[in-house]
Amino acid sequence: MQRSVGTNLGSVLRCLSTSQLRWLKRCRSVSQHVHPYNNLGTYASPGNPNLAGTPYQLSGGAGDLIDPIAKTLMNLFPEPTANMANPTIYDNWIESGASRYPNDQFDIKIDHRFSEKNLMSAKYSQQWNSSSPFNCFGNFADPCAGGPNKSTAHLFTLNDEHTFSQTLLLTATLGYTRGAEQILAYNGAGGVTNPVDKLGFPSYLNSNGFQGVPAMFIDQGTYYSAGYTSVGGDPYGNYKQGQDTGQLTVAMNKVHGNTN
Repeated sequence: MQRSVGTNLGSVLRCLSTSQLRWLKRCRSVSQHVHPYNNLGTYASPGNPNLAGTPYQLSGGAGDLIDPIAKTLMNLFPEPTANMANPTIYDNWIESGASRYPNDQFDIKIDHRFSEKNLMSAKYSQQWNSSSPFNCFGNFADPCAGGPNKSTAHLFTLNDEHTFSQTLLLTATLGYTRGAEQILAYNGAGGVTNPVDKLGFPSYLNSNGFQGVPAMFIDQGTYYSAGYTSVGGDPYGNYKQGQDTGQLTVAMNKVHGNTN
């Protein structure tokens, strides 16, 4: 959690951040008051009147110098791991778990000869898979787990060969494939369907149509992130796409000359 240490020098309170949550750091100027022993826990910030009535308004209580959204996000970080060997202020937590990646597929092929001159073959294949990455933090702001991802693939082919004579052969081939995938960055843990509103962010962050926690990064030089982000979802982790491909080929083969 961020702490601010204040030293009264005339009318200026200098803010020193001792936390690596630099994106949460907020230094506020204060009026001319003496704070014995730099104890900001006894100081009540007047806040900014322009924020009155918004989620960013301070409570007015003593020691409340942290942005409400920042406080909520910091509470979503896991507690340090007990009895961890050689912990530091940057690396003091570890977690392990399993991710699920089931994959299923099948093929069906049928060959049928209608007559000595006509042979037809048909094949259908299908594949479907999904993934449920391990949720490191165990909550909706987790940087490790994305949403319940899934993909499908379908293939169908039909071949027909008809022999008119020893020198004339007709071959027809029809093929069709379809593949689709859906990958979501938001895991939705705990049944939180609107994380932006849950955290108190402005509603316009939902304007892109994708639910999720904004991606946030702490100084990558010192802080050991559990996932791609320090907290929040992958900013490039939403995909909804599909592709269809079809082909029809008809070929007539004629043999000229003596076949003996």
